[in-house]
Amino acid sequence: MITEDQHLKKIQLVLILRSKITDVIRRFFLDQDFIEVETPIRIPTPALELHIDAEPAGENYLRTSPELHMKRLLAAGYPRIFQIGPCFGRVTIQVQRSAA
Repeated sequence: MITEDQHLKKIQLVLILRSKITDVIRRFFLDQDFIEVETPIRIPTPALELHIDAEPAGENYLRTSPELHMKRLLAAGYPRIFQIGPCFGRVTIQVQRSAA
């Protein structure tokens, strides 16, 4: 059985690893002369993707993808951009079982 201290240590290690990986990715793109951008997280209408239900957040919805905002930046003349951030959406896990 895992103790609470072991559980907390595991969480700390995961957070540290995630931070280091994000830092490496960020440095890679910045070294390639990309610009880091942040697109809006809350949007006025739900996602258009049929397979994802956007979660309402007050009067707005949480975005499921930054794609539209990124395309607008590309069209505005920013050809080398990147974003590291969350995307929100309902995910259902479907287990496929094969008959043996």
